[in-house]
Amino acid sequence: MQRILITIFALVAILGDNDAYSQLGQCIDERYGEVAVFDSSDVMVAENVVYGNSTHFVTGANVELKMDIYYPNPDVDPVENRPVVLLLHGGSWMAGNKSAMAYQCMELARRGYVAATASYRLGWDCAGADFLGICAFCGGLQANLRKAMYSAVQDSRAGIRFLMDESTTYGIDEDWLFIGGESAGSITTLHAAYWEQEDADAFIPGFSATAGGLDESGNTLDNDYQVRGILNTCGGVTNLAIIQDTPLPMISFHDDLDCVVPYGCGPVIGCCSSAFFSVCGSSTMHNWLVQNGHCSSLNTVFLSAGHCSFPPSQRVPKSACFMKRIMCGVCTSGATTNVYEAVYCSNLASEGVGPTGCTYPSASNYDPLALIDDGTCEFEPCPLQGCDGDLNGDALINVTDLLIFLGLFGSAC
Repeated sequence: MQRILITIFALVAILGDNDAYSQLGQCIDERYGEVAVFDSSDVMVAENVVYGNSTHFVTGANVELKMDIYYPNPDVDPVENRPVVLLLHGGSWMAGNKSAMAYQCMELARRGYVAATASYRLGWDCAGADFLGICAFCGGLQANLRKAMYSAVQDSRAGIRFLMDESTTYGIDEDWLFIGGESAGSITTLHAAYWEQEDADAFIPGFSATAGGLDESGNTLDNDYQVRGILNTCGGVTNLAIIQDTPLPMISFHDDLDCVVPYGCGPVIGCCSSAFFSVCGSSTMHNWLVQNGHCSSLNTVFLSAGHCSFPPSQRVPKSACFMKRIMCGVCTSGATTNVYEAVYCSNLASEGVGPTGCTYPSASNYDPLALIDDGTCEFEPCPLQGCDGDLNGDALINVTDLLIFLGLFGSAC
């Protein structure tokens, strides 16, 4: 079974010339940052590359699994091997298409990455054509929804193995793998990164006996890999405990009033039903990561009941810079509700990293001289009985508590 490992990012002194980049691998000026370095005509696209075949658990049909791979043309790109990003589309595991991630893949490739978007098995015998239909007709199929998610995780891990196996073909640096997606695609890749087989078996008992293990479907490749970071757009994890043993750097984008995938903890597709499994979303994951000294960036669309509404044009530069900071050894944590907040990281290597330390004033080891957070902040969690501002009793004070307060404002005591 493949184990997905976390790398502990140590600060490394960055020298002024490009010969020093070998210390940090892909920490290269101009590339991988907020601005594109290639024209779209310089990006090659390998479409409908078959990465595997799997049997659908509902229909029994063979499903051919395909991906589109975007990468800078080797004739114009001086870098031979580049970091790779795998992105999966959303659609409640019943709809959607890999083309939904085409814009983000193209823009990441223009910044120097290899970016892939993959199809995966869809459908769980649900007759609903929309969320209302899902809630009205498919609540009794919650086990099927779990099976569909398990199948998608199998497919995504098969896709990762394929990319590692074809690293020479597409100019991939196997040391730098990032994964992510939107909605169901993000939930899928989060569990592809974090699940061990026993976690998956606890989620849908007995299914692996017929469907195979997490790494026993799609293809027979056995390539090892390490996930270095996660690009999470409106996703969540079924059990917060799965991230605690091997926490990974993560950048998240989420609407704070999202009822399809909760910002905090709650059922998926919870807008009109509580029949389906629950997840803990971006806010809860971010708070745990930061409070435990791990790198996390939370980007919130404030007071929004939308779903995955953070603009892709803003996700790309923020995600690119987040990944670059990981590759340069200065992964930074933070939270913002400014959707259009500018980011800058293109010249991170030559400019150096500046003073580093804990930049959160609420932390016990806050360093007022630090310009870049190094992930060492230490926080005192709220006691289990709650803090004065912990209005929902989840032992955290965050945007959710503010929304509760605003909802009560003006009410009679």
